[in-house]
Amino acid sequence: NSNKALINVQASALSVISNLAFRKENQVMMTSYPGLVDALIDCATSGFASLRRPSLGALCHLAGSGNVEASAQMVQNEKLIRALSNLLVDDNEKTREHAAGTLNNLSVIPQNSLQLVSYGFLLDALMEVFANKIGSSTDNSNSVDESSWKCATCAFMNLIHGDTALVIAKRRGLLDVLATIAAMDDVLEVRETASHALKIIAMNLVLQLDHVGAGQACGDRSSLSVVFSLTKEP
Repeated sequence: NSNKALINVQASALSVISNLAFRKENQVMMTSYPGLVDALIDCATSGFASLRRPSLGALCHLAGSGNVEASAQMVQNEKLIRALSNLLVDDNEKTREHAAGTLNNLSVIPQNSLQLVSYGFLLDALMEVFANKIGSSTDNSNSVDESSWKCATCAFMNLIHGDTALVIAKRRGLLDVLATIAAMDDVLEVRETASHALKIIAMNLVLQLDHVGAGQACGDRSSLSVVFSLTKEP
């Protein structure tokens, strides 16, 4: 009973923090407050649903501050990005949605993209989200909720530009998963998103081929052939 009472107190405190984090004027100060983000991460990854939702809500609000300095502090926190990456494929739909939304908020600021793509585990988590989307086309029991899917794909699209295309392309398997979605997914919007991502990567890789060998650029020939075939489509 005492443990339950403590959890209830913590949940109430987290709800207050989440409400404070919603206000723009509080976000920069809260992001830099010593230990606050790490404490929210610990609650978000706890086994208690009553703690997870408000802590993830607070992190999502803080990530959406739009302040470059505050946002940079968050993306440099490997513990945070690793936790969000793991929660992208959590069993709970709301948890996945909050994790994807937080990553999307962080990815909106272009300066954050290089740091984010340096986390290979984040790219692998996004690849798992995309692979799950493939499975959901043929297996209703493996459905992927649209909200977290859209946030995850928006985050991924935000990460793609000239300075990051090579790193993304070299992550083995990622381009092949995107190519599969572009070719077979039942939802037109999903197919177009995957195809557009591949085309952006391809265009940026083409610009770099004078400086980097083609095999090194993409990591495997199948991915490279897919990318180049997409650049030739009308």
